[in-house]
Amino acid sequence: MQVVGTRIDSAKKKNLIFGLRMDASGTTAYTYTIGGLLYTEDGLFSSDTVTNTYANRVRTAMALQQPTGFWTNGFIYDAAARLTNVTSQGGAFSYFYPSSGSQGLISEIMLPNTSYITNTYDSVMTPTWAAALFPSKQHSCAGFLLGQMPTRFPN
Repeated sequence: MQVVGTRIDSAKKKNLIFGLRMDASGTTAYTYTIGGLLYTEDGLFSSDTVTNTYANRVRTAMALQQPTGFWTNGFIYDAAARLTNVTSQGGAFSYFYPSSGSQGLISEIMLPNTSYITNTYDSVMTPTWAAALFPSKQHSCAGFLLGQMPTRFPN
């Protein structure tokens, strides 16, 4: 990314750093707070600016400018700085964590229609769905593939 410069946004009283990324698709413009947090991202379309709001370096809101208005998300965190709620025009999403053990891993996500997604983990914090899908492969605590011993060698 090419840093274009800095300036003070007088309306919001913020110092901002401006940058551009150019590729075959076009140019995307970014602004960052002096603390290095992404403030805005303006993409290839005329009404597609994403603006982030922070409190204590944690994102608390996001707004997407669209031709017909704005799409907004609000974010709420618990005392351990884990995401617990996301609200938007699409509804409210709630995130739940185990009371002990794998503190950073989400155990359940409540969806706006009152449906939910439940996550379970084995003793090494691999999602049980990963072990069921890839029984001969090893996964990290986040469920990512680490490696695999070949079960059959080439002739």
